[in-house]
Amino acid sequence: MEITMKFRSLLLGVSVSLAPLAGVAQQAQPTPAQIAEHEVQRATALFSLTTDQQTAALAIFTAEATSAATLQESSRSLDKTLDSAITSGEASAIATTAASLGTVDGELTALHATAEARFYQILTSEQQAKFVALQEAQIGVGGPGGPGGAGGPGGPPQ
Repeated sequence: MEITMKFRSLLLGVSVSLAPLAGVAQQAQPTPAQIAEHEVQRATALFSLTTDQQTAALAIFTAEATSAATLQESSRSLDKTLDSAITSGEASAIATTAASLGTVDGELTALHATAEARFYQILTSEQQAKFVALQEAQIGVGGPGGPGGAGGPGGPPQ
């Protein structure tokens, strides 16, 4: 479950910023276009995408990253609301906010799965076989377990 939560939190390599630590400035979030471009580069390295496939993948990943950014902002806002409800001991607010967070998490999961399905459709049968093998090994195209992602080959340790 923890890996799944991390995977969804870092959809397609989205950089999750941490709260500033004792005087350390928060880094700027990458734009949806930057996220999508990074994902196309990773997918091209994994699957040897053609130029046409790269163009289609860029559209898929840009749409996903754009929608994910809005949902992730909602999630951050709900996290703050939940923190307030916890410190004030408001059980009903905790339950309501937790349910809302679950809904947003579900929407992010559906968004990512839909983008993966669309990406899968643009692949050749050989590329699809590799995609399935990577999924079975829990090394998705994007996310923390993917190449270059946290915990993935070439990525930072978890």
